[in-house]
Amino acid sequence: MQSARDMDFSELEFREITKFYKSLRGLLYTDLAANFPGLQFGSISEQDAVTADKWDSIDPNKGRDLINWRSAYKYYSAKSRFKRFDLRIKDGSNLIGLSYGMPSQVKTQLKIDLIEGTPISLHKGKTKALEVVTYAAQMYGILLGANEIRIMRPINKAVIDLYDQYGFSYVESQSKRMPSYCSMKLEV
Repeated sequence: MQSARDMDFSELEFREITKFYKSLRGLLYTDLAANFPGLQFGSISEQDAVTADKWDSIDPNKGRDLINWRSAYKYYSAKSRFKRFDLRIKDGSNLIGLSYGMPSQVKTQLKIDLIEGTPISLHKGKTKALEVVTYAAQMYGILLGANEIRIMRPINKAVIDLYDQYGFSYVESQSKRMPSYCSMKLEV
């Protein structure tokens, strides 16, 4: 399959382009199911966002930025965000992780803006949401034709160190317009 970056979209209608990116996410979910048996993958639904927003009351002292998943759902599910990285991870009926991101304009980078795993201890010992998200981001990045994955705005040194364990390198902000991020180069 041709990567998104190599496609010529000039002759396609908008609905054909959105269908193409939806099919890329479908390929991603199929690949994830094969590589992480027992888990289910798909796009984030409004109900998933509502469930994740309740995680704050389960573990309010996690020392992290609070993510408003309902707002994120509205933003990323908008018609103009059809290229999005959109991942919901479930173990049976239990939501264990969510992530959203967007490719850069020319699709050379996939920027992961939001990642969160469940604070429910029953699911913490199993496959970590971050493990799935980093793998998924690499796969979606390859499908896009990207050469870099960026996890945007890491919140503290402990998180930066965790991302480092998954092969990411920290890049300090050089200006107000470009926030700090953790980068992983892709071999495409």
